Amino acid sequence: FFFKQKTAYEIPKRDWSSDVCSSDLSTFRLLGFEVEVRSDVPEVVELVEAVWAPLRVDGDGPAEHLFTVTVVPPEPRALPEWRVHLDGLLVVASGIPAVAVTHLLWEANRQALECTPGRAVLHAAAVAAGARAAILVGPQESGKSTLAAALVGRYGLGYLTDEAVAIDPATSAVAPYPKYVSVGADVGTLLPELERLTDARLVALLGDLTLVPASTFGPERLAPATRVGAVVLPTYLPGEPTRVEVLSPAAALHAVAQHAYHVARDGDLVLDALARVVAGVPCVRLTGADLDAAGAVVLDLLGAEIGRAHV
Repeated sequence: FFFKQKTAYEIPKRDWSSDVCSSDLSTFRLLGFEVEVRSDVPEVVELVEAVWAPLRVDGDGPAEHLFTVTVVPPEPRALPEWRVHLDGLLVVASGIPAVAVTHLLWEANRQALECTPGRAVLHAAAVAAGARAAILVGPQESGKSTLAAALVGRYGLGYLTDEAVAIDPATSAVAPYPKYVSVGADVGTLLPELERLTDARLVALLGDLTLVPASTFGPERLAPATRVGAVVLPTYLPGEPTRVEVLSPAAALHAVAQHAYHVARDGDLVLDALARVVAGVPCVRLTGADLDAAGAVVLDLLGAEIGRAHV
């Protein structure tokens, strides 16, 4: 894993508990990655607590891994340098706070994927209606996160995860990973009912990112592990009508596998797990611009009779 590699950036081991602030630290579990975050900037710790709140776990001792975010005083005529370390290894150094903090969030999610062996992991979001989950699979900017947020915040489905779906090969169930939802800047217009992170002190650390903390959905909307009941490949196409293309299992497997992680490492496990999933559930390609029409398609696939939660 990244944090075990020997690199030119490796620094001598230090007692981070004494020279980087934060008392009463929380431990977070991101799939198989357990970590604490320490910083000499209180807002960094506050931000992490806000966006990872549902991932907090009780720990009897220090977490297995540790992120630190420190600010190094500037040299003459220079900016202060923000440094992020993971287990004592430098992850990023930048004079721009948002670069450092957003890289921390990105690296944490990457480590969650790396530290979750034995699962088929997809770049996807997932929501649940009772005992059935819909996985929304696709590249960045495809609209899957916004659609997932609408299905939870507007229609009352359960929230499983955004950006990282881990499927148990034995049960075809999606593991709960209720991280924040990363949405577009226009989400306030599209989904005014969502509670975005708006604290100016914390938003300033995120740059262009707009986040909806999963905790704002309420604990009743955080779904447990749920078996996949539908596969949706959404693509947002401005100005286009909603179109649904039903995919054969072979076509669905080909499309979904393009968004799978660790195929080179765990190819047989990943492909076998995905083949079982797509063989037993409806799979569709969903295109268009109408968010409510897209939501209705997913609700229909799941057999969910749920109205708009905030109308």
